[in-house]
Amino acid sequence: MSKLLLKYSSLFESQQIMNKKRREEKEKKKKGKKKKPTYAVYTSLPLSFLLACLLACLLSIKLTV
Repeated sequence: MSKLLLKYSSLFESQQIMNKKRREEKEKKKKGKKKKPTYAVYTSLPLSFLLACLLACLLSIKLTV
């Protein structure tokens, strides 16, 4: 039983070490990353609006002809 406890405790410790390393790597990546520009969010809305207007115009032309 004590061997089993030693095995699991060493496994748990190694997992904690790996988690700590991963966390440190993520923090390093976060510090190195630049913020993404927000203009992509704002440009997608007008484009979809223009497409909707174009579709409505085409449908109205098709219905009148």
